[in-house]
Amino acid sequence: MSQGVRAQMSLIRRLIDATFLDPVVAFFSKVNALLVLAGQTEQLTQEAVRAIERGVGS
Repeated sequence: MSQGVRAQMSLIRRLIDATFLDPVVAFFSKVNALLVLAGQTEQLTQEAVRAIERGVGS
């Protein structure tokens, strides 16, 4: 196989990988964003509960 054909096959392989991986990366980016938001929501909930407990206790 010539150098040009090998380079072309490599490029095609990378395009196929990118085509497959882009949706996977996008999916995990969304999952990560949801986990971050869930963590922030959990933290806010815990802070609200502590504030309510302090208010009820005083």
